[in-house]
Amino acid sequence: MRLLHRIPLALLLAFTCVFQLGAASPSKTQIGIETVYSQTDSKWASQQYAFNPNLTIASDGCALTCMAMLLSYYGREIDPPGLNDYMKKEGLFAYDPHTKYNDYVNWQAPVRYSQGKVNYKGMSGDVDSEIENGRPVIVKVHTSGISMHFVLVIGKDGEIVDPLGGTKTTLRAKGYKVDGYRFYSGVPASQGNRPNETEGQADQEKENPNKIIIDHGGWLQATIISSEAYGNAEFGKRSPNPFALFADSKVIGANKTVGYFSTGTELVFYINATFTSETYLSTDSAHCRIEKPSAGTWVLSWEDWTDNDFNDFVIRIEYGTSAAQSGDQQIFQADFEGVTSEYYTNIRSGPGLNNKVVGQVKPNTKLAFDAYTYGTGVTDIWLGTLDYRWYRIKGTEIWIASAVVKGNAPSSTPSGPVASQTTQASQGAIEVSQKAYNAVEWAKLQVNKEGFPLVGSNKTNQSSGWCARFVANAYGSARAGVPTAKILYQEMKGIGAVRNSGEPQYGALVFFEYGELGHVGIYIGDGKAVSAGNTTIEEHPYNKFGNLPYLGWSPPPERWIGRK
Repeated sequence: MRLLHRIPLALLLAFTCVFQLGAASPSKTQIGIETVYSQTDSKWASQQYAFNPNLTIASDGCALTCMAMLLSYYGREIDPPGLNDYMKKEGLFAYDPHTKYNDYVNWQAPVRYSQGKVNYKGMSGDVDSEIENGRPVIVKVHTSGISMHFVLVIGKDGEIVDPLGGTKTTLRAKGYKVDGYRFYSGVPASQGNRPNETEGQADQEKENPNKIIIDHGGWLQATIISSEAYGNAEFGKRSPNPFALFADSKVIGANKTVGYFSTGTELVFYINATFTSETYLSTDSAHCRIEKPSAGTWVLSWEDWTDNDFNDFVIRIEYGTSAAQSGDQQIFQADFEGVTSEYYTNIRSGPGLNNKVVGQVKPNTKLAFDAYTYGTGVTDIWLGTLDYRWYRIKGTEIWIASAVVKGNAPSSTPSGPVASQTTQASQGAIEVSQKAYNAVEWAKLQVNKEGFPLVGSNKTNQSSGWCARFVANAYGSARAGVPTAKILYQEMKGIGAVRNSGEPQYGALVFFEYGELGHVGIYIGDGKAVSAGNTTIEEHPYNKFGNLPYLGWSPPPERWIGRK
């Protein structure tokens, strides 16, 4: 998240001086935080923030710095520039249509980086209770000079760590007014929660430098960077699932998707040697040398002759794009069943959010599947973590995200909730809501217009921020009596219809925090929504509208009759 008003250079320098003079080492806090960071620290203040060349960590890294302190408190040490690089690599900065860059922070970043050791609890909770239980809270604030900023609350009386300078102070002393909260939980480092994966992996690699063990989940790709071999030296992956990557091509720069792998997976590669007609494994140090020039990158240098120059075939393995994006997708045959969530669920023509929505599945429906693969990550609605698996509905070419299904494909990763029994069957489960379809089609026709036709009237509404009136009209509601977006959100939340994770169902209402009015749009599929802005009807990412915090989604009220 960013500061909407740029901080003057003199003020940044003042904050930096306070931090440097106030403490030579990380300060203590009431609830045991040992590591305190400043976004204006001279070691990283000028580094580019996210993917926006116009922003720096000093000017816009308040939320980033708060999350780094939070992760360190929970035993997952990382500094602001390290977290900035990680979030860029993992695609955890969303697109901002105002800046035209991916520079909008994803609050699931601590969950991803900690591999689930830190949990994101959302925006609702009791601050005093959290502090009493030793859980710092990230708080959104503003002052007369800063329209949006984030700090870390560490005490019941408003004690905070302010990333502007990394100093301990209070909300009152800084004149901060609270606008919202971000709640997290985990086991503090002070209670023995220190990661041992990195240390254990380092020891293991010293014992056997030819082991490749995945340090965090993600897609891997293989690229040929050098080849002195003659003939067709096939290169491939032996485990955990064997298949050839480069069967007969040794073109420098050629690359292939290896697959998606979860944390802790050991990969073994092979080469079918040209001269000896033997198969050598990457674990065989006599024929393969493995170097790790940086985190998440391995270079495999092969020897298929006897001169020991280890330059016959050189491959780089590194994190890269998903198979769904590269078009090099591996589909695994399977035979299993699962049960969908309690909401209507989108189904698509292929395994990924970039594929067309072709219908919906009724709530709590048992489905049979005959294949699975890995595609776009979707937040699991039960676990709150990203799930990259997609399941193919048996006997069709229709796909559904694993994140909205109770039940796991055999041997797939990651694991999730166990399927529960249901009285519904697969037959007739797939449908498209005509009401939602008509609403979406109407909403898409209004994009870039300065107003929209009112139901039951020959008048046109000039948007003027009347976003609730817009979505109501999409569903054919009467022109009068439409509440504000905030009232609409409270109504749907009151009946338990709001979800703050998972992809919205087709035609769902998507809600945002915006003062006393709130903001609402309509989900049109493919990760996009349409809503009425101040001057025009806009298309935007369903969970991103300007700098407004995303609250979640819900079906439309049942009383909205739908357009004819």
